[in-house]
Amino acid sequence: MAKSTYMWIVVAFLLISSVVFVLAKEVEAEPAPAIGKFEAEKLIGFINGILATILASVTFAAYKRDKRDRLIFVGLAFALFAVRSFLVGYELFFPEIRGIDPVTPILDFFVMLSFFYGVLKK
Repeated sequence: MAKSTYMWIVVAFLLISSVVFVLAKEVEAEPAPAIGKFEAEKLIGFINGILATILASVTFAAYKRDKRDRLIFVGLAFALFAVRSFLVGYELFFPEIRGIDPVTPILDFFVMLSFFYGVLKK
């Protein structure tokens, strides 16, 4: 019973996230707010990446001490979130990379899946 409930939750999440891709379209928007000469969204994303890296390190250290398997998945989620945040913040220092926009939602999905599995793991 519980496994089928979790399966339906995952299926519902996948269907909802696929609708977002179908309805998304490019719209010319006003310039993003800036902090100094940096875009606020990218600067905050870069700071999030630093914080996620620290949290992943702490979580993996906790795993080495306690040996609880769920900490691996939580640490993996933080590490993936750090990669995603650094990809967003990358454009602060270097030219824009083509193809980042579709990669970040995929990483978001794996972050959520890893957190979900880490919470369910006994």
